Amino acid sequence: MPVVKKSVSPSPKIKHLRISPLSVAKFFWEKGIEDMAIAQHLIYFTYLEALKQGYLLFEEGWKAWPNGPVVESALDKTFDNRHDLEKLFKSVKDIDNELVLNWTEKVFKKHHKTEQYLLFEKAQNKPWKDARKPLKSEKQKAKIPFASLVKFAVNGKQLRA
Repeated sequence: MPVVKKSVSPSPKIKHLRISPLSVAKFFWEKGIEDMAIAQHLIYFTYLEALKQGYLLFEEGWKAWPNGPVVESALDKTFDNRHDLEKLFKSVKDIDNELVLNWTEKVFKKHHKTEQYLLFEKAQNKPWKDARKPLKSEKQKAKIPFASLVKFAVNGKQLRA
């Protein structure tokens, strides 16, 4: 009798929330986080918090950039509008999902007073490091595999300093 191998998903019951990464960036900007590199890390921590609870915040994948994980749509928009973020964020939908608001608030409270270099270190966690290992140059970027993010979040290791 042939052995049938099943494809095993890290978390088959992930619920998709379809929140815009830019809406999460707006939340942190409205809390006074004007440095969009810092906002990227806070978006990342919120994304991991959602995964830990069985939710996918947004569909867009993460990239392992030289200084940490990046969701390019939010980074590109905020960079392109860096001289008038207020105008940009006026057109961005507010987060109206209570779960997401709780996660963003939790992440903000935990990290808003953290030194920038410590945030960068925390964001440069196992999924980021694993994605960057095979790169030949520090300047290269790589995709962070979704399965790696799920495994990391579910194991709770994103909470360690």
